[in-house]
Amino acid sequence: MNWKTTLVAVGTLGVVAMFGATSAQAQSGDAQLTRGKMLYFNRGCRACHGINKRMIGPYLAGLESRRSKEWIVRWLKETDAMLASDSTAQQLAAQYNNAHMPKQHLTDQDIDAILAYVRAEEAKSQK
Repeated sequence: MNWKTTLVAVGTLGVVAMFGATSAQAQSGDAQLTRGKMLYFNRGCRACHGINKRMIGPYLAGLESRRSKEWIVRWLKETDAMLASDSTAQQLAAQYNNAHMPKQHLTDQDIDAILAYVRAEEAKSQK
């Protein structure tokens, strides 16, 4: 194999690898959105939280701009502890008639998936 053939072969493999990685990332993102949607509907999030409308609980659009990721994760994992110690959580509870969010037993991956779904739905509504 001469150097030109080698260069073309290596370049082609690089392009295939690049597009293959992009495709895998898209599939991974699609799976995360699908999981997030499933969790949002099956765990009862939508019963109290609209994406773009206020319901029994706060709307979720823009959540990540209003609260840090750490705060959101802690809230979803330790709601009772947050209500006992966090002034923001206490103010939210008071604002929403002390509606109590049930413990969800979510993993970090579940929370990431729900947040990804909320971001995707928010983006759709802005078009």
